[in-house]
Amino acid sequence: MTDRERFVKTFSHLHASAHGTEEMTAMLSAHERQQKARLIRRALTLALAAVLLLGLGVTAYAVADGFRQRQQEAVREQYRPEKKHVESYVEYELAEEPQEGVALLSAYSDGGLKLYFTVSPVEEEDVRDMPMKDTSADGEEHFMLYLVSADGHDGMLASFYTPGEWEYRPEEYETWIDENGNEITSITAEGRLRRYLAQSYDAESKTLTLCIGIPASQLPEEGREVTLHVASYDYWERPEESHFLPTDARHALHQDFGSITVTIPEPDIRRLDFPEPIVFTNPDYSGVGEILGADISATGITWRIRVDDPDAHFAVEGPSGLDDYLRQFSWDLRIDEVLKGSVLRLADGTEKDCWGFNTHYMGEDLIQEYPTGWWPDVIDLHEIRSLCVAGEVIEIP
Repeated sequence: MTDRERFVKTFSHLHASAHGTEEMTAMLSAHERQQKARLIRRALTLALAAVLLLGLGVTAYAVADGFRQRQQEAVREQYRPEKKHVESYVEYELAEEPQEGVALLSAYSDGGLKLYFTVSPVEEEDVRDMPMKDTSADGEEHFMLYLVSADGHDGMLASFYTPGEWEYRPEEYETWIDENGNEITSITAEGRLRRYLAQSYDAESKTLTLCIGIPASQLPEEGREVTLHVASYDYWERPEESHFLPTDARHALHQDFGSITVTIPEPDIRRLDFPEPIVFTNPDYSGVGEILGADISATGITWRIRVDDPDAHFAVEGPSGLDDYLRQFSWDLRIDEVLKGSVLRLADGTEKDCWGFNTHYMGEDLIQEYPTGWWPDVIDLHEIRSLCVAGEVIEIP
């Protein structure tokens, strides 16, 4: 009698009682029970495999979608749009199917565009940035950059999005002396990588989260849409030729994630035009500077400043020679001195620092924007009360 015949015969004598299993077990020998157990386990394994195969696409998407959803929730917690009345924050609907390439998460506009997105597939060994350099046998340094180009502009460096707090281990700090004798403390490549893999990357779905701040000068003057192209590049350079962003270094396309079109949210800012410009001078050069006003967003403040120095070169392309650079740098230092100590006061009495950040030049009309970057947390624009700068207090209705 075959196993199948024995199985059918056995079950034909069983009743649908609570003791059905015991009755069947009693009729089978120990050897038969072992064989039957193996057959049942195999059948269950095959059935489970079939289910997994049928649902593979859904499962793969669920993993990637779960990671993207968590990252999107982290961005929302960062902006707190409902609590802080941040109206220019938007979220994008996650795709209903597995998606390679670029997938948008969230965006925010303060005149420029801050964008959060994922790229996939990305291998774990490709989760690296410029400080994570490898030195080859011939002395060249190799590193990788993730660049975003907006409608034909040069590529801008994207950063790994690392939400939440993070504590580095003691051994992940390193101290070194620069060429000027200054002691510098930085994070080791191992420390950076550990954080990126924990906060920016999902190994199971090979998904990496990036963010980028695109200045207003890189966005279209007309219309509310911009097409962005995202790719990663391998760079090679000799240490003596290193720059912060070595666009002239030898490089090659590593991975192309494609293009995506983004609708720019309407900026949510309080624009302040001062009743009278705040005038200052530069003792190193002739001419005067004027603080004309400021644009305040939920994440920072941008000063509008005019410099009346016919020999200063504040064009978008920057200074053309050493003399131009020194003149422009002198004005930068002077402006920083004027803005030093400026604060924004809120209704609850808290203050936000409004100085000490990088310069950003806008056009050739000698009017510049000096953005402060990001405050540690967003503010409610309804709660601002006054702006203190250069010894003056400007009330904000």
